[in-house]
Amino acid sequence: MNANSISSMFKAPLSHGQKISPQKIRQSVIAHLLKSGQDLRVIQAFTGHKRVSSVEEYRQTGLEELKAAIHKYHPLG
Repeated sequence: MNANSISSMFKAPLSHGQKISPQKIRQSVIAHLLKSGQDLRVIQAFTGHKRVSSVEEYRQTGLEELKAAIHKYHPLG
């Protein structure tokens, strides 16, 4: 498979209207590896980044949990 064939599989939006792309999948995998405590150097080698700082940029600061709480408790959410 190449990037174009993968992209064509994701042309239709998801049920909530958001489109998915190979780049989003890659970002999600990297974020998940960081969140699960994998070694930065291993992730760096796995993803092909030249610098560890590039991998660290994918580290999430609890933003997902904050969004979920806002959606759950906000009166207009």
